Amino acid sequence: MTIKDIAKNLDVSIATVSRAINGTGRIKKETKEKILNYIQEIRYIPNTIAINFSKQESRNIAIIIPDIANVFFSNLVSCICKRYKDKNYNIILYNTLNNIKIEEDTIKNIVGQRVNTVIVVPVLSDYDENPLLPIIEAKIPCILLDRDLENFNMNGVFLDNFKGSYELTKQLLKEGHREIGIIVGKEEITSSEERLKGYIEAFKEFQIKVKEENIFRGEFNIETGEKGILNLLKKNITALYAINNQIFLGALKILVKEKKEIRLSCFENIELLDVLDFEILSCEIPLEKIVDALIGIFEKKIKEKIYIEPILKIKK
Repeated sequence: MTIKDIAKNLDVSIATVSRAINGTGRIKKETKEKILNYIQEIRYIPNTIAINFSKQESRNIAIIIPDIANVFFSNLVSCICKRYKDKNYNIILYNTLNNIKIEEDTIKNIVGQRVNTVIVVPVLSDYDENPLLPIIEAKIPCILLDRDLENFNMNGVFLDNFKGSYELTKQLLKEGHREIGIIVGKEEITSSEERLKGYIEAFKEFQIKVKEENIFRGEFNIETGEKGILNLLKKNITALYAINNQIFLGALKILVKEKKEIRLSCFENIELLDVLDFEILSCEIPLEKIVDALIGIFEKKIKEKIYIEPILKIKK
């Protein structure tokens, strides 16, 4: 069944059917309803590729993320999908599994597709060469999300990781904690380094020396949380600061198993933490604001870096 067949069966013009399907142009309400009811009845699926090709445009948005299992990324992608769907765009999601080679192959694949824009959370922040160069050379608009590229000036939307981490650590210090163990990710990721810098700055403000032994480095995963807390418990810490939700869950697993009670904090507030019977200091991540800023850059085609400030929350 084609648009031409639908028009013939309903005794309307092809242009009228097209306007009803695409939601564009002027058309009588009753005519539009008749057409939409009919295509639903016959289970007609518009050929969006052909439609976009004829318009010389694409309604596809590619999103590249490093780990869909990370609750922060899955919630963020869900929010992005909803907003772009409201604007009649399709989302193509790529999960690079924190793997540089997969990221490289993904970028090559996207260049061969008809996409309107690419939204990217890179695996790392520190590259010798811009990993997004093939997309840029193909003149496909590209927006960074959450992680910046240190050596390349690109537009994007990021959390103010330094400020959020600084406020969270300062709250722990105000509560009287001095032995605050922090578990961070790779140095090559800006969000990890900015959160560590915020932690250090809070100590400086209180004129307290940061103990290197209270800093544990690893990956953004549960295993790092497990290893990190086992290491830090030997240092007699009174408070834990995990810089992302997966690290926190790994650390919490060990703390529950070992029946250890210390002050808990996590940079990201996630829904899962709300049901746990612990008082947890965390930052609320304003996903809607992040997506608002993302849509703003997308629609205005501007080159800008926008920083969204997390909101400190104490869960009880």
